Amino acid sequence: MDSSELDRVVRDAFARSSTRADGETLTSNATTTLNAIRGDDSCWKLCLDAYVKSRVAETKFWCLQTLAETLRELVARGATMTVEDAETLRRGIGTCVGEASDVGTNSPAFVKNKLAQACALSVALEYPERWPTFFTDVANLLTRGASGVDMFTRVLEALDEEVIATIEAGRSGREDQARSMRVKDAMRADGSIQLVFDAWRQCLQHFTRAEPKVATKVWSVARRYVEWVDVSVVASEDYVRCAKECLMLADGGDVDEDACAAATSYLHAVVTKGMDIATKVQLIANTGLVDVYGALQSLCIARGDDLDEEFVTQVTNLGSAIGTELLSAHRMENVTALGPELPARVSAMLHQVTPLVLSSIGFRHERAVLVALPFLYAYVSHVKSQPALLSTAQPALEVACQALIARGSFPVENTDGLDWDDGASALTQEFEGEVLSLRTELNVQFKNIARLAPQLAREVVRQVLTNAIVAGDLNSRRWENIEVAVSALYTLGEGADDPAVKPMSTEERSKATNGTGEVTETPLGALAVSLIRCWDANAGKAAHHRLVAPIFLETCVRYHAILEHDDASLLVALTAFLDARGIAHRDRAVRSRACYLLARLSRPLRCKLSDRVEDIMRAIHPHLIDIARSLPEQNAVNTTVVSVSASGIQSRAMAESGNDDTLYLFEAVGVLLGADEVDEQEQYRHLSQIASALCHQIEEVVDGRSGADDLTRVALATRAIIAFGNVSKGFAQRTCLTARPQTGEVFRSCLATSLRCLDIWPRNASVRSRVTGLLHRMIELLGTTVTQYLASTVDRLRRDADALELRETLVLFNQLLATYKAELAPFVVQVLPNVADQVFRTITTALAQASEQAMGGNVAKNTETIRESEELERTWLTTAAALGANGLLTPTFTGHPNAEITSALREQLITHLLRTASSHGSVSARKVALQALKSFIEEWLGDDRPNEPTGAPEGASKTFTIKYGPRDDLLPGFASFVFDRVCVECCVVPALRGDLDLADAASVAVLNESFAILAIARVRKPQALSSTLHRAFADVLADQANAVAGEYLAAVDAYAGGKPHTRSSKSLRALVAATTEAIRRRGRVLGSPHIARRGS
Repeated sequence: MDSSELDRVVRDAFARSSTRADGETLTSNATTTLNAIRGDDSCWKLCLDAYVKSRVAETKFWCLQTLAETLRELVARGATMTVEDAETLRRGIGTCVGEASDVGTNSPAFVKNKLAQACALSVALEYPERWPTFFTDVANLLTRGASGVDMFTRVLEALDEEVIATIEAGRSGREDQARSMRVKDAMRADGSIQLVFDAWRQCLQHFTRAEPKVATKVWSVARRYVEWVDVSVVASEDYVRCAKECLMLADGGDVDEDACAAATSYLHAVVTKGMDIATKVQLIANTGLVDVYGALQSLCIARGDDLDEEFVTQVTNLGSAIGTELLSAHRMENVTALGPELPARVSAMLHQVTPLVLSSIGFRHERAVLVALPFLYAYVSHVKSQPALLSTAQPALEVACQALIARGSFPVENTDGLDWDDGASALTQEFEGEVLSLRTELNVQFKNIARLAPQLAREVVRQVLTNAIVAGDLNSRRWENIEVAVSALYTLGEGADDPAVKPMSTEERSKATNGTGEVTETPLGALAVSLIRCWDANAGKAAHHRLVAPIFLETCVRYHAILEHDDASLLVALTAFLDARGIAHRDRAVRSRACYLLARLSRPLRCKLSDRVEDIMRAIHPHLIDIARSLPEQNAVNTTVVSVSASGIQSRAMAESGNDDTLYLFEAVGVLLGADEVDEQEQYRHLSQIASALCHQIEEVVDGRSGADDLTRVALATRAIIAFGNVSKGFAQRTCLTARPQTGEVFRSCLATSLRCLDIWPRNASVRSRVTGLLHRMIELLGTTVTQYLASTVDRLRRDADALELRETLVLFNQLLATYKAELAPFVVQVLPNVADQVFRTITTALAQASEQAMGGNVAKNTETIRESEELERTWLTTAAALGANGLLTPTFTGHPNAEITSALREQLITHLLRTASSHGSVSARKVALQALKSFIEEWLGDDRPNEPTGAPEGASKTFTIKYGPRDDLLPGFASFVFDRVCVECCVVPALRGDLDLADAASVAVLNESFAILAIARVRKPQALSSTLHRAFADVLADQANAVAGEYLAAVDAYAGGKPHTRSSKSLRALVAATTEAIRRRGRVLGSPHIARRGS
């Protein structure tokens, strides 16, 4: 096939579209033809010939691609060419490279890159054995000028990518590493590496000023070889001189930023090259790299805004590398290896380079800033490890603190369409997020310095605050400077060892304040006081800015200890919270944050603020009504609105459906009003006003008088309920029940009003959640006085409830049991039968539906309906266990008239527990069922022991931990039921039948519960259990029955006599395993196993 024919086939194969009707056929046929050519072992010869003859770039590329694939396959197989083929390859490659390097050829870059790749694979295949002159041949390209240099660098770059680089290029195989090492060793041995670097040096000397793009490429490729080439070559005097000339350091001329960045990157590779520490220090000193970096840094500082980000970043990278290496040399363990003279030079160079690197933190380009931060961290750690260095490090640390604070500020320059005071703008949020993300990184370093040198950090913050808020004309003060200054004070207080921000004992506080105990006189306290006192007079309009207002409030909360001791500061802070800079701010996010922060501030200062309640409530009350009736926008809950510039964290503590942080204002009010120092009548008056407004809001939407749609009505009702709960958080049970009972009446009326929502929206998840949450809170606050509402509430919650809603009702029921215990017996008798009936009907219905939908007779256990019914069953089992744990079994199921009312439930409950404990597929369900049965047995099984523990059953331990039971069974026939059904079917048979995996901890817990029941039965009625076990084993073990029963009784006795924390299941598992094996050897079975698993 001649070149013109190949051009046509390649064009057809790679055509993206065709106007001809047979276009797809042509493409398919052309692809088939090309694949056929590739299938020929000698296709690479055709490709070499066609490359030279064709003038079509796509054809040239295809030829080179096919050649490269052939060579790569040969390299991978470790194959070699014949002598004739190798000669043909060398001549062909040489011709192709020569043709691509001709000045007038103008080959596309993608063709040259593919040719360079083919050259690199040729090296892997033929060098050095049969092509020892490869690098000499390629170096001859340099005589062709810039085009030859371009091809030369492309070949060397491809050689590194395809052969020399291994792990970093994703090639970690043994063959790849061996090939790379072979090529590198050969280049060292025959002088090729020296030849290559000499050639590059000549290119740099010729093209640095004439054609900087060529020099840029040379530096970039040479950098790849620095890691493994000898330092005398890569850091020779000639190369350092070339780098300085490229950087224009000799004459101060203009720089080409791309070339300078590449040269700087090369020097960085030299500095980070692996070598012993003494050699590294000598290299840095002899080449004057510190001075080189200093000149570059001065250039970046002088013209930072005009220079390209890549150049500035590379300069910072170089400085950080030099500083890091000098830090390493300055460590105590390395100083001895430097000899007598070098340590002093290291100290001098480190002292010179450190402030320069740290000044990079102030650069406009974020990449450069992030490059400098690791060095700062390393420097601080170094000073921390050698405290003697702290005094000499003060200037550098001061530079770092100043740079960290300044760089964290919001930019002053204007951006089209950007308004920092518009928090709803997507552009503003994007820019704000970027600033705060960087500030987070900067604050980590700032706090690191503050822990090392707190006095220095405080002084820097003091200077920043003075410059931003005190110095200059009021109209000239910028909000950006004020915001970052206050943020610095906020950050400084995080984790500081100062009474102004850290809770301390009286003794610790006295020591920290030189015996005065006044937190306003501590270093941080005095700084915070000076800021807060001058805030109103000096902040001006900036105090109202969307980003300034919340950080001031955050700072007041962090330094709340000084507000407690300084009335003037407290007044300033409180005013800022209550006016248009806080809860009345025009920006919703700031208002929300202010409400949350006021709730936080009010707790530690509630006593201090008690004499200001009237003034505070006068300012807050209008906002309370607005907040209760103002529904948050849907996207306001889901969108992160940044309102705290110091930490960049927006609270989401209450960000749930129908909720937002403004409702924290009700919690703040509750905390203030709930203080004992507040006058009782004043407390009652304000609380009644709030409760009346909220109850009116609920009644309005419940009665349908609001005229709003149903969704809005639900939202308004739930907000009022949440507000009730938040207000109640500030009150104690003692206040509501004994000290000021009229306060409790207010909350009871709120609860009664809130419960009406369940009549209108019984199935609404939000309403159910909020009402039950309020009920939980009222139970804690009002105690037994709310029991009158419990039965009706549970009936409302279970009305037409599905499995999930019924489970939530049981959770509430269980909480009531745990809270009121035996006092709740009348409620349990009234409510539990109906609840239980509904639970069993729901579970039965779910299983019946699953059976009807089953395919092939197998019930699908992974459906949502089955999952919810199983969770309901587990919760019901927990309820059964809770009845026993809280002493409600006997009051509920025995005695007149409760026994008659609950007799059906008792039988239904016990039957379900028996079935679950003996055959349920879930290990956790069996465990809970056994716990519930154990409660019944402890309460109702008669005790044959004497009134005082004068002795133990024969063979039992002398120490008993089993509590005494009634003298007689509380129910007729209960003892027979326990021994015949529970002990055998639930405690003995399942483990021997193979239901449990005794290598699993959950199954072992079931075994322990089984033996706990056997222990109760053994201690209370020893002979009855002995007879039961002998009968149980007689059918399956015959003559061994007595021996096995004796072993079981001995294990039960040991279990009953041991203390709970000393009981071990190891012997129990061994006994079960031995008994199971004895039954198996006799060929007897205890029925088909009902396997119990985790999570079933």
